[in-house]
Amino acid sequence: MHPSAQDLTPFIYFLAAITNFNKQTLLELSNTNIRRSTYLGQERIIFMPAKPRASGHIQPRSFPVTADRDNPATIVTFLIHWTKAARTAANTKTKNIFAFVPRDRGSRQIIKPIFDPIKRDSPEFNQHAPAFCKTLGMNRNVGTRIIRATGADLARNVFPGNPVAVEMLLGHVNWLTSHPAYRSDDAKRKDESALAGAMAARERWLRTQGAIDERAEGKTRDRRSATPGFLCLDPFNSPIPSEKQGRLCSAYGFCPTCPLTQPDRDEGYALARMLQLRELAIRARTDVGPEAWKARFEPILNALDEIWLPAITSEDALSKAERMKLSNLPPLQ
Repeated sequence: MHPSAQDLTPFIYFLAAITNFNKQTLLELSNTNIRRSTYLGQERIIFMPAKPRASGHIQPRSFPVTADRDNPATIVTFLIHWTKAARTAANTKTKNIFAFVPRDRGSRQIIKPIFDPIKRDSPEFNQHAPAFCKTLGMNRNVGTRIIRATGADLARNVFPGNPVAVEMLLGHVNWLTSHPAYRSDDAKRKDESALAGAMAARERWLRTQGAIDERAEGKTRDRRSATPGFLCLDPFNSPIPSEKQGRLCSAYGFCPTCPLTQPDRDEGYALARMLQLRELAIRARTDVGPEAWKARFEPILNALDEIWLPAITSEDALSKAERMKLSNLPPLQ
Protein backbone atom coordinates (compact mmCIF):
# COMPACT_ATOMS: atom_id res chain seq x y z
CA MET A 1 0.00 0.00 0.00
CA HIS A 2 1.14 3.51 -0.78
CA PRO A 3 1.16 6.00 2.13
CA SER A 4 -1.65 8.45 2.70
CA ALA A 5 -1.23 11.77 4.48
CA GLN A 6 -2.60 10.13 7.63
CA ASP A 7 -0.02 7.34 7.36
CA LEU A 8 2.81 9.89 7.21
CA THR A 9 1.71 11.86 10.27
CA PRO A 10 3.59 9.73 12.90
CA PHE A 11 6.81 9.99 10.87
CA ILE A 12 6.44 13.75 10.63
CA TYR A 13 6.08 14.01 14.40
CA PHE A 14 9.07 11.74 14.97
CA LEU A 15 11.38 13.74 12.69
CA ALA A 16 10.04 16.99 14.16
CA ALA A 17 11.15 15.87 17.62
CA ILE A 18 14.52 14.64 16.35
CA THR A 19 15.47 17.59 14.11
CA ASN A 20 13.60 20.44 15.81
CA PHE A 21 12.91 21.98 12.39
CA ASN A 22 10.01 24.37 12.00
CA LYS A 23 6.93 23.16 10.15
CA GLN A 24 7.69 24.35 6.62
CA THR A 25 11.36 23.37 6.74
CA LEU A 26 10.43 19.89 7.97
CA LEU A 27 7.60 19.23 5.52
CA GLU A 28 9.66 20.42 2.56
CA LEU A 29 12.49 17.95 3.28
CA SER A 30 13.61 16.28 0.07
CA ASN A 31 16.19 13.80 -1.16
CA THR A 32 18.34 16.65 -2.42
CA ASN A 33 19.05 18.09 1.03
CA ILE A 34 19.70 14.81 2.83
CA ARG A 35 23.01 13.02 2.41
CA ARG A 36 25.34 10.62 4.18
CA SER A 37 28.99 11.08 5.06
CA THR A 38 31.57 9.35 7.20
CA TYR A 39 33.37 11.27 9.97
CA LEU A 40 36.08 9.65 12.07
CA GLY A 41 34.93 6.22 10.96
CA GLN A 42 31.26 6.84 11.85
CA GLU A 43 28.67 7.11 9.10
CA ARG A 44 26.23 9.96 9.65
CA ILE A 45 23.05 11.17 8.01
CA ILE A 46 23.05 14.92 7.43
CA PHE A 47 19.99 17.09 6.88
CA MET A 48 20.79 20.35 5.06
CA PRO A 49 17.45 22.07 4.37
CA ALA A 50 17.14 25.79 3.69
CA LYS A 51 14.84 27.76 5.94
CA PRO A 52 12.55 29.80 3.67
CA ARG A 53 11.73 32.48 6.22
CA ALA A 54 15.44 33.08 6.90
CA SER A 55 16.46 33.92 3.32
CA GLY A 56 17.51 30.37 2.60
CA HIS A 57 19.64 29.99 5.75
CA ILE A 58 20.86 26.36 5.94
CA GLN A 59 19.91 24.42 9.08
CA PRO A 60 22.30 21.47 9.38
CA ARG A 61 21.45 18.44 11.52
CA SER A 62 23.70 15.42 11.80
CA PHE A 63 22.96 12.03 13.37
CA PRO A 64 24.98 8.79 13.57
CA VAL A 65 23.64 6.02 11.33
CA THR A 66 22.71 2.85 13.22
CA ALA A 67 20.55 -0.18 12.55
CA ASP A 68 17.95 0.91 15.12
CA ARG A 69 14.39 1.12 13.83
CA ASP A 70 13.98 4.64 15.19
CA ASN A 71 17.24 5.95 13.74
CA PRO A 72 16.67 8.98 11.47
CA ALA A 73 18.53 7.24 8.62
CA THR A 74 16.25 4.21 8.94
CA ILE A 75 13.15 6.39 8.90
CA VAL A 76 14.24 8.39 5.85
CA THR A 77 15.25 5.27 3.92
CA PHE A 78 11.90 3.68 4.71
CA LEU A 79 9.93 6.74 3.59
CA ILE A 80 11.77 6.94 0.27
CA HIS A 81 11.30 3.22 -0.35
CA TRP A 82 7.62 3.39 0.64
CA THR A 83 6.83 6.00 -2.02
CA LYS A 84 9.18 4.70 -4.73
CA ALA A 85 6.56 2.70 -6.64
CA ALA A 86 4.08 5.59 -6.65
CA ARG A 87 6.77 7.99 -7.84
CA THR A 88 7.65 5.65 -10.67
CA ALA A 89 4.03 5.17 -11.70
CA ALA A 90 3.35 8.89 -11.58
CA ASN A 91 6.55 9.73 -13.44
CA THR A 92 6.90 12.61 -10.98
CA LYS A 93 9.97 14.68 -10.26
CA THR A 94 9.01 15.43 -6.66
CA LYS A 95 11.79 14.64 -4.21
CA ASN A 96 9.79 15.35 -1.07
CA ILE A 97 10.25 12.52 1.43
CA PHE A 98 6.70 13.02 2.69
CA ALA A 99 5.08 12.47 -0.71
CA PHE A 100 1.74 10.66 -0.41
CA VAL A 101 -1.06 9.22 -2.52
CA PRO A 102 -4.28 11.25 -2.14
CA ARG A 103 -7.38 9.30 -1.18
CA ASP A 104 -9.57 11.95 -2.72
CA ARG A 105 -10.95 10.37 -5.88
CA GLY A 106 -11.40 13.81 -7.37
CA SER A 107 -7.69 14.53 -7.17
CA ARG A 108 -5.85 14.48 -10.49
CA GLN A 109 -2.52 13.85 -8.78
CA ILE A 110 -1.34 10.28 -8.27
CA ILE A 111 1.27 11.42 -5.76
CA LYS A 112 1.81 14.84 -4.15
CA PRO A 113 4.09 16.41 -1.51
CA ILE A 114 2.68 16.99 1.95
CA PHE A 115 3.50 20.70 1.85
CA ASP A 116 1.58 22.97 -0.53
CA PRO A 117 3.93 25.74 -1.72
CA ILE A 118 1.03 27.85 -2.98
CA LYS A 119 -0.88 27.75 0.31
CA ARG A 120 2.43 27.75 2.22
CA ASP A 121 0.94 25.19 4.55
CA SER A 122 -0.11 21.54 4.74
CA PRO A 123 -3.90 21.14 4.96
CA GLU A 124 -3.53 17.35 5.07
CA PHE A 125 -1.10 17.38 8.02
CA ASN A 126 -3.23 19.97 9.83
CA GLN A 127 -6.24 17.71 9.36
CA HIS A 128 -4.67 14.52 10.70
CA ALA A 129 -2.44 15.92 13.47
CA PRO A 130 -5.23 16.37 16.10
CA ALA A 131 -6.44 12.79 15.62
CA PHE A 132 -2.90 11.48 15.98
CA CYS A 133 -2.39 13.42 19.22
CA LYS A 134 -5.70 12.12 20.55
CA THR A 135 -4.61 8.55 19.72
CA LEU A 136 -1.56 9.07 21.93
CA GLY A 137 -3.76 10.23 24.81
CA MET A 138 -2.91 13.93 24.57
CA ASN A 139 -5.62 16.33 25.64
CA ARG A 140 -4.57 18.94 23.10
CA ASN A 141 -3.16 19.23 19.61
CA VAL A 142 0.63 19.37 19.93
CA GLY A 143 1.99 21.12 16.87
CA THR A 144 5.54 21.49 15.61
CA ARG A 145 5.85 24.89 17.30
CA ILE A 146 5.30 23.28 20.72
CA ILE A 147 7.87 20.62 19.85
CA ARG A 148 10.39 23.32 18.90
CA ALA A 149 9.72 25.20 22.13
CA THR A 150 10.30 21.98 24.09
CA GLY A 151 13.58 21.44 22.24
CA ALA A 152 14.59 25.00 23.09
CA ASP A 153 13.87 24.33 26.78
CA LEU A 154 16.03 21.20 26.68
CA ALA A 155 18.86 23.19 25.10
CA ARG A 156 18.58 25.79 27.86
CA ASN A 157 18.85 23.02 30.47
CA VAL A 158 21.91 21.49 28.81
CA PHE A 159 23.55 24.86 28.07
CA PRO A 160 22.27 27.19 30.84
CA GLY A 161 22.81 30.87 30.15
CA ASN A 162 23.86 30.22 26.55
CA PRO A 163 21.32 31.75 24.12
CA VAL A 164 23.60 31.00 21.16
CA ALA A 165 23.11 27.25 21.68
CA VAL A 166 19.33 27.73 21.49
CA GLU A 167 19.78 29.90 18.41
CA MET A 168 21.79 27.16 16.68
CA LEU A 169 19.23 24.47 17.57
CA LEU A 170 16.33 26.50 16.20
CA GLY A 171 18.24 27.60 13.11
CA HIS A 172 17.85 31.30 13.82
CA VAL A 173 20.24 33.89 12.45
CA ASN A 174 20.04 35.90 15.68
CA TRP A 175 19.41 34.67 19.24
CA LEU A 176 17.05 37.62 19.75
CA THR A 177 14.59 35.73 17.56
CA SER A 178 14.79 32.58 19.70
CA HIS A 179 14.55 34.28 23.08
CA PRO A 180 11.07 35.89 22.91
CA ALA A 181 9.43 33.46 20.49
CA TYR A 182 10.44 30.08 21.92
CA ARG A 183 10.34 30.41 25.70
CA SER A 184 7.81 28.27 27.51
CA ASP A 185 6.22 29.37 30.78
CA ASP A 186 8.54 26.95 32.57
CA ALA A 187 11.60 28.51 30.88
CA LYS A 188 10.41 31.98 31.87
CA ARG A 189 10.00 30.90 35.49
CA LYS A 190 13.50 29.40 35.50
CA ASP A 191 14.95 32.59 34.02
CA GLU A 192 13.15 34.71 36.61
CA SER A 193 14.38 32.42 39.40
CA ALA A 194 17.96 32.62 38.13
CA LEU A 195 17.73 36.41 37.93
CA ALA A 196 16.30 36.62 41.47
CA GLY A 197 19.12 34.40 42.74
CA ALA A 198 21.76 36.55 41.05
CA MET A 199 20.20 39.73 42.49
CA ALA A 200 20.12 38.23 46.00
CA ALA A 201 23.74 37.09 45.70
CA ARG A 202 24.87 40.52 44.54
CA GLU A 203 22.97 42.22 47.37
CA ARG A 204 24.67 39.88 49.88
CA TRP A 205 28.06 40.55 48.32
CA LEU A 206 27.53 44.29 48.80
CA ARG A 207 26.15 43.87 52.32
CA THR A 208 29.21 41.84 53.42
CA GLN A 209 31.65 44.13 51.59
CA GLY A 210 32.78 41.26 49.39
CA ALA A 211 33.31 38.68 52.14
CA ILE A 212 30.75 36.35 50.53
CA ASP A 213 31.49 36.17 46.81
CA GLU A 214 29.76 33.29 45.01
CA ARG A 215 31.95 33.77 41.95
CA ALA A 216 35.02 32.62 43.91
CA GLU A 217 33.57 29.15 44.42
CA GLY A 218 32.95 28.22 40.79
CA LYS A 219 29.78 26.97 39.13
CA THR A 220 30.13 23.38 40.32
CA ARG A 221 29.84 24.27 44.03
CA ASP A 222 26.67 24.91 45.99
CA ARG A 223 26.97 28.64 46.59
CA ARG A 224 23.92 29.32 48.75
CA SER A 225 25.62 29.02 52.12
CA ALA A 226 27.44 31.94 53.70
CA THR A 227 30.64 29.94 54.32
CA PRO A 228 32.58 27.89 51.73
CA GLY A 229 32.77 24.19 52.60
CA PHE A 230 29.24 24.07 53.98
CA LEU A 231 25.78 23.61 52.50
CA CYS A 232 22.65 25.39 53.69
CA LEU A 233 19.20 23.80 53.86
CA ASP A 234 17.33 27.13 53.91
CA PRO A 235 19.51 30.20 53.30
CA PHE A 236 16.53 32.59 53.32
CA ASN A 237 15.37 31.56 56.79
CA SER A 238 18.53 31.67 58.89
CA PRO A 239 18.18 31.16 62.66
CA ILE A 240 21.35 33.20 63.28
CA PRO A 241 20.25 36.20 65.47
CA SER A 242 21.84 38.81 63.21
CA GLU A 243 19.93 37.66 60.13
CA LYS A 244 16.52 38.66 58.75
CA GLN A 245 13.87 36.23 57.55
CA GLY A 246 13.44 36.26 53.77
CA ARG A 247 16.91 37.67 53.13
CA LEU A 248 19.83 35.57 51.93
CA CYS A 249 21.92 34.71 54.98
CA SER A 250 25.12 36.74 55.32
CA ALA A 251 26.47 35.19 58.55
CA TYR A 252 29.87 34.42 57.07
CA GLY A 253 31.90 32.02 59.22
CA PHE A 254 29.00 31.01 61.47
CA CYS A 255 27.74 28.04 59.45
CA PRO A 256 29.37 25.48 61.83
CA THR A 257 27.08 26.71 64.63
CA CYS A 258 23.87 26.72 62.54
CA PRO A 259 21.32 23.85 62.76
CA LEU A 260 20.54 24.26 59.04
CA THR A 261 24.05 23.46 57.89
CA GLN A 262 25.80 20.35 56.64
CA PRO A 263 29.25 19.82 55.11
CA ASP A 264 29.80 20.02 51.38
CA ARG A 265 29.26 16.69 49.60
CA ASP A 266 32.88 16.80 48.51
CA GLU A 267 34.41 15.80 51.85
CA GLY A 268 37.97 16.66 50.78
CA TYR A 269 36.92 20.18 49.83
CA ALA A 270 34.78 20.53 52.98
CA LEU A 271 37.68 19.45 55.19
CA ALA A 272 40.11 21.86 53.53
CA ARG A 273 37.72 24.78 54.02
CA MET A 274 36.98 23.79 57.63
CA LEU A 275 40.69 23.81 58.45
CA GLN A 276 40.99 27.27 56.87
CA LEU A 277 38.03 28.50 58.93
CA ARG A 278 39.50 26.98 62.10
CA GLU A 279 42.73 28.90 61.51
CA LEU A 280 40.76 32.13 61.06
CA ALA A 281 38.84 31.54 64.30
CA ILE A 282 42.12 31.07 66.21
CA ARG A 283 43.70 34.08 64.53
CA ALA A 284 40.73 36.25 65.52
CA ARG A 285 41.93 36.10 69.17
CA THR A 286 44.47 38.78 68.34
CA ASP A 287 41.91 41.01 66.61
CA VAL A 288 39.30 41.33 69.38
CA GLY A 289 39.22 41.31 73.17
CA PRO A 290 39.00 38.01 75.11
CA GLU A 291 35.34 38.45 76.03
CA ALA A 292 34.32 39.38 72.49
CA TRP A 293 36.25 36.43 71.06
CA LYS A 294 34.75 34.02 73.58
CA ALA A 295 31.22 35.19 72.81
CA ARG A 296 31.56 35.44 69.02
CA PHE A 297 34.23 33.09 67.72
CA GLU A 298 34.76 30.38 70.33
CA PRO A 299 31.45 28.66 69.38
CA ILE A 300 32.74 28.39 65.79
CA LEU A 301 36.00 26.78 66.94
CA ASN A 302 34.20 24.43 69.31
CA ALA A 303 31.72 23.31 66.64
CA LEU A 304 34.53 22.59 64.22
CA ASP A 305 36.62 20.66 66.74
CA GLU A 306 33.78 18.74 68.37
CA ILE A 307 31.31 18.10 65.52
CA TRP A 308 32.45 18.69 61.96
CA LEU A 309 36.15 17.83 61.81
CA PRO A 310 35.80 14.50 63.71
CA ALA A 311 32.97 13.53 61.33
CA ILE A 312 35.32 13.38 58.32
CA THR A 313 37.46 10.27 58.68
CA SER A 314 37.87 9.09 55.08
CA GLU A 315 41.49 8.61 54.04
CA ASP A 316 40.60 9.84 50.55
CA ALA A 317 39.14 13.05 52.00
CA LEU A 318 42.20 13.63 54.19
CA SER A 319 44.54 13.06 51.25
CA LYS A 320 42.51 15.32 48.95
CA ALA A 321 42.35 18.11 51.54
CA GLU A 322 46.14 18.06 51.87
CA ARG A 323 46.59 18.39 48.10
CA MET A 324 43.95 21.04 47.44
CA LYS A 325 45.06 24.55 46.55
CA LEU A 326 42.28 26.92 47.50
CA SER A 327 41.88 30.66 47.65
CA ASN A 328 42.17 32.21 51.09
CA LEU A 329 39.04 32.87 53.09
CA PRO A 330 38.32 36.45 54.14
CA PRO A 331 39.00 37.31 57.81
CA LEU A 332 36.20 36.79 60.29
CA GLN A 333 34.38 39.94 61.30
